[in-house]
Amino acid sequence: EKLNINFDGSVFRCEAFKYIQFKKKKNVPITPDNVLKRRIKDINSKSLFLEKSIDLVEKYSNMKSGCNNCPVQKYLKEKDKNV
Repeated sequence: EKLNINFDGSVFRCEAFKYIQFKKKKNVPITPDNVLKRRIKDINSKSLFLEKSIDLVEKYSNMKSGCNNCPVQKYLKEKDKNV
């Protein structure tokens, strides 16, 4: 597993996830955890944003696509088609 920490402290599974907005019920955004507010160990073990990231990867990991078969890139391409 790897984590990507942005300049502002936001934590993502990889760089591509910074372009994705996950939502809770009632369309409430799920914001990425931040190393300035929580310990990285705690974020890595319990983070709703990272859990949603893993769910997305599992959903799209079997689809064939370009971009080195990145599940996030597949999701973004599919999302663009539905706009």
